[in-house]
Amino acid sequence: AAQAEASATRQSSRLVCDVVPPPWERDSEVGAAAWRGDAPSRPVLLLTPGLSGHTGTAYVAHAALEAQRRGWRFAAWNWRGVGADNALTSPMVTSPFHTADLRQIVEHIRAILPEAPIVAVANSLGGTLLVRYLAEYGEDAQIAAAATMCSPYCLLTQINSFAKKWKFYEKSVMVPLHESLDRFDTKKDPMRGLCRQKNYATWKAAHEAAVARGEAHMMLDPDEVLASRTIHEYDTVASCRLYGYRHVLHYYQEASVSHLVPEVKVPLLALFSADDPLVEQQLPREWFEEQPHTVMAVTPHGGHLGFYGGPRGA
Repeated sequence: AAQAEASATRQSSRLVCDVVPPPWERDSEVGAAAWRGDAPSRPVLLLTPGLSGHTGTAYVAHAALEAQRRGWRFAAWNWRGVGADNALTSPMVTSPFHTADLRQIVEHIRAILPEAPIVAVANSLGGTLLVRYLAEYGEDAQIAAAATMCSPYCLLTQINSFAKKWKFYEKSVMVPLHESLDRFDTKKDPMRGLCRQKNYATWKAAHEAAVARGEAHMMLDPDEVLASRTIHEYDTVASCRLYGYRHVLHYYQEASVSHLVPEVKVPLLALFSADDPLVEQQLPREWFEEQPHTVMAVTPHGGHLGFYGGPRGA
């Protein structure tokens, strides 16, 4: 039931934001106008998926249904190059450093619905991005309240956990990192295959042009990125080069957001699960409770984003 509301561009890149109106508004008009509806102050639930999620993921559908049940508008956006119909149009991917994409989505919604409060929810690594966004923009974040779900606040701790205990899960996390560039077989999956081939071709052409200009050090080589087999290797050849860090440990320290929690100026809930196999509770509860706008909640069960389970979700 989602409708493509936004196809925003910045730096020749394409952002996709799918929206779902409350059920009684869905048929009132065609397309995006139905999402605007006749209640300008009705809240918007804005979801940022995790690294392997996108607007076609089951938990996004659960969140949309819950928002509809409560009479809210719902919007979710895709990381660059993620999702079956979201081809890369420039050699740039979203990362927990790159808050400009989230800012553009927020501004797009605010331009359409200036009176509607936006409540931002982010899953897993999407929460790392959301906290950085809230800290960077402070009182100008244009977010009424926010929540992170099973999100790593300290990336160095998270990567060490992957390397020592969860190598199986690390392989599954590598899949979406590669998928944004990989050359899928169009016969097996025509839509995704075509999209991924476009992604790879766009990036490869940009890299070859940089090599011709003698600027290879400024552009990622997609073949080198696809050869990475661990998150550490991926961040060494991709993230560090993309953001100008000489060493991956320095990148993890800078990309972490634990030190940014005091800079958040809107109500923020950090939700964790005690039996999450991927993301451990990395900060003491007191660290959140000492801040004026943040609080932590830990459930005994829930796994990694298992809150969305069941026929209707949590």
